[in-house]
Amino acid sequence: MKVQLVSLVVGSLAVGCCLTRILKRSAGKVLRLRKLLSAGKLIILDGGLATELENNGADLSDALWSARLIQDDPKLIRSTHISYYVAGADISISASYQGTIEGFVKHFGMSREKAAALLKSSVAIACEGRDMAWEQIKGKGCRGIGQMPTERRFKPMVAASIGCYGAYLADGSEYRGQYGLSVDELKSFHRSRLELLAAAGADLISLETVPCVKEAIALLELLEEPAIQKLRVPAYLSMACKDGVHLNSGESVETLMEAIKRHLNNHLLVALGVNCTAPQHVEELLGIMAAHTTLPLLVYANRRGAHCLLPGGWAVKPPWPAPSEWAVDLHGCPLVGGR
Repeated sequence: MKVQLVSLVVGSLAVGCCLTRILKRSAGKVLRLRKLLSAGKLIILDGGLATELENNGADLSDALWSARLIQDDPKLIRSTHISYYVAGADISISASYQGTIEGFVKHFGMSREKAAALLKSSVAIACEGRDMAWEQIKGKGCRGIGQMPTERRFKPMVAASIGCYGAYLADGSEYRGQYGLSVDELKSFHRSRLELLAAAGADLISLETVPCVKEAIALLELLEEPAIQKLRVPAYLSMACKDGVHLNSGESVETLMEAIKRHLNNHLLVALGVNCTAPQHVEELLGIMAAHTTLPLLVYANRRGAHCLLPGGWAVKPPWPAPSEWAVDLHGCPLVGGR
């Protein structure tokens, strides 16, 4: 009996020590990212995984978009992550933007357990790509874009992508942001995916292409829940905007900032910004945000000649200004990427 009791105590201590190490590593992710963001260095996001996948021959005309390749061609995703890291990206975003457990069950006909494992593997694929790229570049004095010539490059990071509810619908709703759902309903939709990806080993969470105030509130409230807080994985919130003052939903960015102000002191929230937005609007949008928060800002704007959703389908917009023209005043924004 004594032997069994000792074994039980030792086993419990071992589990406790392991959990403590995991929590310390997670807490270190928040501190590391905050330190980098406050150091005045430019941190490069890839921001264009799907674009590069298409350039490499992938067909993304599916309801799951790039998330289908998590199942069908993970090697292509991994090699694309590698190419971004080697080119100088400091953060690469996982292929899970349009991936959900519900979507995988529906489109792949798999169980929820297998769908959850598949979604989680999107982070593993990105981490594998990061580690393989790091083997190529470490010890060679390689510098990351935005770092001073005398500095050695820091090990790149992986961001787990969590797209908006409209991405799951795959009907262009992320360009309208009018779901007809409450904050609580949106929280119920996002909760399991956020918990799963936060525990998957990513360095941070990308809450991206959020088109409306309700969904921003839902995601920020989820970051405050105990199940997410204990994982201690930092996150950023990135909004999708239709012009220089409005979200895709038509709500003003001023309204957004007023609605989320009480959530901006969450220690897990490390940055706020915009993506999937025409580049000529970026300066004005970041200026509005900067007037309401001291959080670091981020931007990964649309590429030139991007597509837009019209009532009759998709159309190509005229070429937008090159970065040298629009990236003039980003209000001290330390996180920059692009499609």
